[in-house]
This record gives sequence, structure tokens and C-alpha cells, in this order.
Amino acid sequence: MMLNIPAYKYNLKVICIDDNELYLNSLAQELSKTFSVETFNNPILALEYIRNTKSNILSEFLEITPDLESNRVLVDLKIEQIATLSEIEKTEIGVVIVDHHMPEMSGIDFCKQLPDNICKVLLTGAGDSNVAVQYFNNNVIDYYYLKGTSELIDELNEVIETTFKQYFLDKTKHIYTALSTTKFPLVAKPLCTFITETLEQNLADEFYLLDKNGSFMFVTDQKKNYIIVHNDASINEFIENYQDNEQVFSIINQIKDRVAIPTFKNILPEDVAFEEWSNYIAPCQIIRDVENYYVAVIYG
Repeated sequence: MMLNIPAYKYNLKVICIDDNELYLNSLAQELSKTFSVETFNNPILALEYIRNTKSNILSEFLEITPDLESNRVLVDLKIEQIATLSEIEKTEIGVVIVDHHMPEMSGIDFCKQLPDNICKVLLTGAGDSNVAVQYFNNNVIDYYYLKGTSELIDELNEVIETTFKQYFLDKTKHIYTALSTTKFPLVAKPLCTFITETLEQNLADEFYLLDKNGSFMFVTDQKKNYIIVHNDASINEFIENYQDNEQVFSIINQIKDRVAIPTFKNILPEDVAFEEWSNYIAPCQIIRDVENYYVAVIYG
């Protein structure tokens, strides 16, 4: 089953270029309601900015070690490092929206100079459709839209969101490839659906895979929230590790009865005082499939 949830996602930058500053500001004002937008009224300055903007994200999360004895390569996924991306300022550019008619340079010539990994959207006038189709077919631009239509903002919002999602699906597929050697829960359709719907209902544009159970951290209104996932194996392992401690006997019993699950996120339970453990369990919902999954959504 193809996973439809990237292992992480955040808002890339959207660059808008138009020599008509009034139109440019109006466009940016609408798109900025959802996305991070930079504007330029000069395509030459915009190109310079794009060329000087490099990704500051190291996102491999794979530690590759040669095993000389077996003549094989050992791959270790550092999954706990994924959520640290939330603390890093993002500079990556995902989408460029450019007017076709500008005095310094046409939108087509501008797009010809952009790297392939940036989605290129051309805004055209009424008489430019033939030119737009030609360069769309030649893969110079990815989309083209007529300026001034009532549907334009909705169309651009949809294109940007679709582009961002596909960008991160492609960028994080190596993480899921590394996890495919394990019994990874996110291949279960009911669990995958639950996580997708939770992210959509909370309008979560930024989220990060937390662990091999399929837990996620998602950010809304600059607050970190969590979808915690367990299965019977992870719960039984937790119980086995801590059931002999009398100080948390009642908590362990709740977990045994599957009415609550541990929610320590990336914190080691032993690093939390036992009297505070009640803050790290939550009532759970059971998602039934070939095996059961126990989930809790923690806000704030």
C-alpha cells in the first residue's frame, strides 16, 4: 500500500513576481492567509534571491555504516531526529507564481532559469493561451492561469497545497523505505485514514513522524500537538518494563486494560518522576484492523 502521509511536512516559501505592485500586493495578501509568501516586482531581483536561497534542512535521518565482515551496508533510521526539524527556520522555495508580461523579463524566460524542483505557475493575459500551452507542453511551466478570474485564488491555493504534499511525499519516501523492513503500522488503512483526517480537521500544515509506531507531532497556531499511536506489542513491552514498580501500579493497570496509553512522546519514562506519570497517560481510542491500534490525540 502506498502511504499518503509524508513522514514530515512544513510550509515551503511561495514567491510571487509581478511588476504591477497593486496586483502583486493583493495576490500576496490572499495567499499569505495560508502560506509563507515573498514578493518581488522585479524578476531579476527575484532570480537573485532564489539562486542565493539554499535549503538549510539536513533531512536524510539515515546512518549508513559499512559492515566489513559481511560486506554489507547497515542502515539505521534516526527517526527521533525528524521532529527536530520543527525548531529550524525553513528557507526552501516550493512554488513560484510569475506574471508573463514584465518589462525586464517575460515570465516564460524567468521560468526557464528556475531549477526543476520548484513548481512554476505562469499568470497570463487573455491572449496568451497559445504561448502558455506551448511552454506547458515543453515542461517549462507546470501550471498556467488567467489573471483576474474569480477562481484564481482558490486554484492557486489548491496547486500550492498539492505541490507541497507531493514534494514531501517524494522527499520522505526513503524514510518509509527504511521502515518497510519492520511491521510499520501506517500501512494499515484504518490507522492511516485516522491520522490523515485528524491532520486535516486541525488544518495542520506542519507535522513530523515521531516514532516507529506511527505517532506524529503536528503544529497549529504555533502549538505542538500529538497523535500518539501504540499497538499491542509496544504496550506489552511498556508493561513488561515497568509493571514491577509499585508507584505506578494503577497506571500500569489502566494500560493493561487498554483504557489508556503512555504518551511520553520523545521523553524516556525513566526521566520522568513517577508521581508525574499521570500527566503522561491518556484515554485511548481503539482502531481495529488485522491488529489493534490504540491512539490518543494530545493538544497543546
